[in-house]
Amino acid sequence: FGRIVEEKGLRELADVFGRLRFPLVLAGVKTMDVPEGGYVRYVGEKTPEELSSLISGASFVVSASRLPETFGLIALEANMQGKAFYGYRTGAFPEIVENGRNGRLAANEDEFGDMIARAINGDDGLASSEEIRSEARRTFGAETYLRKLEKLVRSVSAVDLSDA
Repeated sequence: FGRIVEEKGLRELADVFGRLRFPLVLAGVKTMDVPEGGYVRYVGEKTPEELSSLISGASFVVSASRLPETFGLIALEANMQGKAFYGYRTGAFPEIVENGRNGRLAANEDEFGDMIARAINGDDGLASSEEIRSEARRTFGAETYLRKLEKLVRSVSAVDLSDA
């Protein structure tokens, strides 16, 4: 889900899921021809509620993007719903995904295909859905950010600017 563009590795995803004979569902704004058919299905743009429903019904969430994403929202949205995330070790994904706990991040195409195969076979050894969800909410939830913001405001308001 998100933007469906060539740079996000969609052809690679289609190839991997086709080889593994496992359904890949794509949702989002499409700016390229989607390699539909076989094991790939494009379901169009979705409202936040529809997207939430898709994620909750998924086995896991995956991205083949190697772009230096500034924030791995797709990984966070997956984890917030207790779903493991699989992708490449690029951009902000390593800040969200703890390899072997709430997902896996690959260094290359071979590793990527292998980890997807393990996820499909259910022998990945990750934390439970509830543990993934709880950790994501504890680390990235609104309450956590509110506490950090309050602490920042208190520290700034305590600064004496009279000598500046």
